[in-house]
Amino acid sequence: MSKYFALLTRLGADRLANAAALGTKIEITHMAVGDGGGQLPTPDTNQTQLINEKRRAAINVLSIDPKNTNQIIAEQVIPEHDGGWWIREIGLFDKDGVLMAVANCAETYKPQLQEGSGRTQTIRMVLIVSHTNAVTLKIDPSVVLATREYADAVVANAISEHEKSRRHPDATLTEKGVVVLSNAVDSGSETQAATPKAVKAAYDFANTANTQAYNRLEKAQNGADIPDKSAFVKNLGFIAQQTGYSATTVMSQRGATTAFALKHSKEAFKSGNHTIVSDDEYAYAELINNTGWRLSLETLPENKAFSGNIILRNAGGDVVSVIKIPRQADTTFATLADLTGYQPAGHYATKTAVNGKLDKSAVVQTPGTSTESVMSQEGATKAFVLRHSKEAFKSGNHTIVSDDEYAYAELINNTGWRLSLETLPENETSSGNIILRNAGGDVVSVIKIPRQANTTFATLADLAGYQPTGHYATQTALSDVEKKSVQAFRYGWVRTIKTAVNHWTPAAEGEFIIGIKTSFDGAGTWIITEVKVATLQTFTDGKWVNIQNA
Repeated sequence: MSKYFALLTRLGADRLANAAALGTKIEITHMAVGDGGGQLPTPDTNQTQLINEKRRAAINVLSIDPKNTNQIIAEQVIPEHDGGWWIREIGLFDKDGVLMAVANCAETYKPQLQEGSGRTQTIRMVLIVSHTNAVTLKIDPSVVLATREYADAVVANAISEHEKSRRHPDATLTEKGVVVLSNAVDSGSETQAATPKAVKAAYDFANTANTQAYNRLEKAQNGADIPDKSAFVKNLGFIAQQTGYSATTVMSQRGATTAFALKHSKEAFKSGNHTIVSDDEYAYAELINNTGWRLSLETLPENKAFSGNIILRNAGGDVVSVIKIPRQADTTFATLADLTGYQPAGHYATKTAVNGKLDKSAVVQTPGTSTESVMSQEGATKAFVLRHSKEAFKSGNHTIVSDDEYAYAELINNTGWRLSLETLPENETSSGNIILRNAGGDVVSVIKIPRQANTTFATLADLAGYQPTGHYATQTALSDVEKKSVQAFRYGWVRTIKTAVNHWTPAAEGEFIIGIKTSFDGAGTWIITEVKVATLQTFTDGKWVNIQNA
């Protein structure tokens, strides 16, 4: 029997037979080498791996022997940088990592390059099978090296086939190849090449077009290269001399100047009714004379008491006079003629003249509804309260109407401290404030009155049923504490541990001693012979849980 041989493993034979029977294929992808554990091994069909594998890599060459079609040749190239071990055993593996065939070989040392004798070494295994068509002959060219013999054979075969055939690839935009010549100058083909004749025709056409384009306008100049721009625009026929409604025709400078009034000019012209629309609450029309004095009609916002003003300003912009226009229905301005029935200011009778002619019986001492009687000084003083006095008096309901958005009523004691009720504008979030100020006018406290329907202030008595802020636990927090708290204890697993003299018998994690058993040795000594231990469980969050060491 030969000393060196290769054979199929039991797993390899089974897979090959199964592939032949089912018409499927197996893929042999890797070859491994090993040192056999230091001695030459004998291949065994029951092997599933090499005895001492040193390297496994993709196969470089996998082919059928052209001289014997039942033989599969597998080769692997080991590069210079791999080595430092002996080669005594070889294995072939499929894509699933199953050892398909195993062989031994004459032992040889594979040095590393750093040892000073690096070399590339080729390992070849020839495998005899009965159905080579059940084996897929495929290698990955991205991870293997070709042997010199294999590369020479492939190149020689390719050159030979190329020389004997006309199967050359057509040229593309990205690859070289054979092309068809064409004389066309208007073709859109991307697979044909232009002849010199076609190039000459295209050049002549381009040269003619360039000559003709020399005298044409350049688009990029936007009309800047037009010799007579006025004549050009006139020839277009887009310039009108009068007003109109064309969306494409423009007006000449003269036509626009004649038809329209210039902004900021003092030119007199007639127009139809003029409506001025302002972009805010104020709108005005203004007349300015040649000295700069201005008379303007101004409208006011709708929340003002007047409709508008007629304002006269001098050249410096200072207001000289203002006539307010009342906001009343059917209102007419008064003229000087309308004032003939009125007494000029200051033309009245003196107190002495009145006292000399006044009917004393018309002087009354109490308030009333007469339009002819007058009150005496004493009667008026007793009946009415003096402004700014500190006199105490009783009155009916009192309505205060302010002339702006804030209104207030104020109580002042004899030390100057003030308590006021103040209303706020309608755009505020509160209805008003109750404000306490000291004698210096500084705000001591402010109570804001909420702007809510059916709102009632809370008193100290109303707060008796409430918990002070921060001194409480929410129901959610309380429920969480109850869920996490220990609610009950019990023993879990209970077992007995026998003890030994001078020997530690450890308990399991979480176990506690709950009982001991002793015996008397007859010599006056009690000995612990057994220990009962148990786990301790707590009932937390609805379930029993073993207590563990922290």
